[in-house]
Amino acid sequence: MPAITGNAGPPANTGFSPTSVLGCALWFDAADSSTLTLNGSTVASWRDKSGNGYSVAQSTPANQPTYATNLLNGLAGIQLSASSYLYQLGSSMPNFSSSASTTILMVAKNGSTFPSNGWNIVNTMWFNGATYRYHLSFAIGTTNGLALYAGPSITQVGQLTVVPLGANAIIGFTISLSGNSINANGTLTNYTGTTAPNASDGTWFLFGDARGSQYESDVNVYEFLGFNTTLSTTDRQNVEGYLAQKWGLTASLPPGHPGLTANYAASQPRVFTIGPLPGTHAPFYVTPNQPAGPVVYSLTVVPAARYSFLTAPSGTIANTGSSGAIGSATIANATYTSTAPSYITLTRGTGYILAPSIAGIQTLILIVRVTNASAPAYLLDARTGLGGGWLYSSTGTDYIGTDWTSATYYRDAVNTTFSGNFIGALQDSTWHHVCLQRASFTSAITFLARYSLNETLGCDCGEIMIFTGALTAQQVKDNFNFFSSRFGWTPV
Repeated sequence: MPAITGNAGPPANTGFSPTSVLGCALWFDAADSSTLTLNGSTVASWRDKSGNGYSVAQSTPANQPTYATNLLNGLAGIQLSASSYLYQLGSSMPNFSSSASTTILMVAKNGSTFPSNGWNIVNTMWFNGATYRYHLSFAIGTTNGLALYAGPSITQVGQLTVVPLGANAIIGFTISLSGNSINANGTLTNYTGTTAPNASDGTWFLFGDARGSQYESDVNVYEFLGFNTTLSTTDRQNVEGYLAQKWGLTASLPPGHPGLTANYAASQPRVFTIGPLPGTHAPFYVTPNQPAGPVVYSLTVVPAARYSFLTAPSGTIANTGSSGAIGSATIANATYTSTAPSYITLTRGTGYILAPSIAGIQTLILIVRVTNASAPAYLLDARTGLGGGWLYSSTGTDYIGTDWTSATYYRDAVNTTFSGNFIGALQDSTWHHVCLQRASFTSAITFLARYSLNETLGCDCGEIMIFTGALTAQQVKDNFNFFSSRFGWTPV
């Protein structure tokens, strides 16, 4: 897959996102693997993108569903079997009952075969898990249809025969006190009778069914959206159009559906997947999803040393860059946060990241979120305490060592004046891409601290890259874009 170089870049981010729809409470997107914790080829957890921070998980490897790349329209998906499911405690999930209405829309592929009882779970939510008191399921029933069941009596409240076995489809349902409905490929079918989505505390089996082969899951799930309301026709069709264009299912929409004409995919926020780079270019690359297939943001210049999403709160972190001659960095007095994007936190006044002595450094890139730049606080320091390799914040201004007086400073891929209180300006609780370039260095560098340990910059650190060559302005932008999905930046 081609790397984006030169002036290449994504289309403008100007419009539709599922979170723009009122009531969006859950958003699981298999194409965005930054939301997935993988155990080899299986899924240990799946994080919600709605902004509510929910997740579903499976700690037992034998019951973990399979993650597969290039499953639909060049994008990844989750494959469920009879023994695999993801779940979460209801107390940590949204309480849909507050609005007396629940709407689910998803992209899924129903099983090619049926279990003995004649229907296949696509999505199951169990409330009050110990007693299975409330059961909302979207199931594939009979030989060619979709059936909606609701509890506590587990009665069927609707059936639709429009989705063949083995077909990828946009499917969903609404269950509420004002009426039930099933959605299939842009067609809405209403049913008489109402069911209160009385979601009490308990276990949610969102993807699969813990009861195993009795209610077997033999499906692929690609994207899942939950709303704590009954969607208007406009909102429902906007979500369907977004899903259809993203997953290559527009041919399944009915005539006149806005998803056939409106361009949701070109205006949606970029959605990314993470995977390994070949060889020593690990640990990941970033891919925005497009209907025509993925476009890869890769590093156009590979760093000599890369200390990436530091995976230990103390000790050392391996160099995953291209130079085997540059070894591990030492970390001291730091805490580690594993929630994506993972990072370490250096407490103001303690801790440091110390890289090996490297000759000929010309470019440094730091992914940092500054929380306390009160003086004195070092962004960089000469490792030996000698030479001119320091940058630190003091009262009213930043002090710039002789190694840096003519340096070029990029903040978030924009060439910025290298003077004044630029370290303090980073202190806005936001992740920043800081790129510093100098023709040559005379000192080894300590990162984000003074080597004497008592003047550490209070910050979170996600990544350090060290280059022995200079980067062009475009290569700085390419590097910024490489990290954009992980840290919520708009690509440039």
